[in-house]
Amino acid sequence: EKYGTNAYARRTDDPCWVLGYWMAICAAGGPDEMQWLIDEFRYFDEHFYRHFFDRSDGLYFGQASFIDIGGTGYPPEYTLQDCLRIKALSTNCLYVAAFRQVAKACERLGQMAMAVEYRRRAAQLSDRILSEFRHPTGYLAYYKDMNGMLQPRREQLGMAFCVLFDVVPQEDFGIAVDDYPFNDFGGPTFFPFFEGKKVYHNHALWPFADTYFQMALQKRFQGQSLNDELVSRTLGNLCRHALWGNFAEMLDYETGGWKVKHARSYIWSASAYLGAIFRMLAGIDIADGRNIRFHPYLPESFGRKLVIKHLVIQGMHLTVDIAGHGNRIHECLIDGIPSSTAELAVDGRE
Repeated sequence: EKYGTNAYARRTDDPCWVLGYWMAICAAGGPDEMQWLIDEFRYFDEHFYRHFFDRSDGLYFGQASFIDIGGTGYPPEYTLQDCLRIKALSTNCLYVAAFRQVAKACERLGQMAMAVEYRRRAAQLSDRILSEFRHPTGYLAYYKDMNGMLQPRREQLGMAFCVLFDVVPQEDFGIAVDDYPFNDFGGPTFFPFFEGKKVYHNHALWPFADTYFQMALQKRFQGQSLNDELVSRTLGNLCRHALWGNFAEMLDYETGGWKVKHARSYIWSASAYLGAIFRMLAGIDIADGRNIRFHPYLPESFGRKLVIKHLVIQGMHLTVDIAGHGNRIHECLIDGIPSSTAELAVDGRE
């Protein structure tokens, strides 16, 4: 109301802020920021999120994550209200991840009873996702509609989040992500497509969503030879996006371009490229805010060398130099000194 922006209902995938803020805390925050996260989430949980919770099936109403309501990401006959009355796989997975991140913040600050409660809610919602989104043919559906019917489509972020956030157990990773189409530019945002217009999400490929999905595939096939192909394919997809501009907002899945103009330079597409470098290749993990862990994976075809300079985490200025290929660490040096683990305590060193 104050700024004349869209109604809150246009942002029913809102819990994604928790994931971004948690990562920001891990990279450059502290106890005060963690307490703010806890307090802010509790406020929104009470004043907003609870109104979208359906006790009858244990799921949350609301749009699919990032797929705008009233657009081509939904059946053409859907009204704005219809888009908000669905229960999307991706958005429900965001709630699971948000509960777990808030629980981590509570644990870090010694608020153990609250941490237990958030972990209980995460586990309960994960169970409901597994039971409510499983299509009779086996895959996890895009969303459950207002009549309780599963949409006969799959959607990238929902599938990726199931794996990346451990919403489904490891033995079900394949159910979440296997056999999804892709081409030289990546995978479609959802599939099969809807009849009608191509844009804004229909027939589209969004680099940031596609990269989450590729990360989920890497986790699914961890330690298998297929990883070389997956990582190389992801980097190839992202580099082809740059040919259309400077990391395009989105692409036509079939052709790799659009006849109508869209943003040719978009920060979340550039972030997708950095995410592939930091997470898929260097395997950087700072999820607890106390330690930086490295789980590198370099395909043999990559060139046996990766150097990341000027990386700043919690005031630490890092240069990461990785040589070789594969995912087994033969030797780790920290400031030239051998280390038994590829792990670095966050202590402000340069």
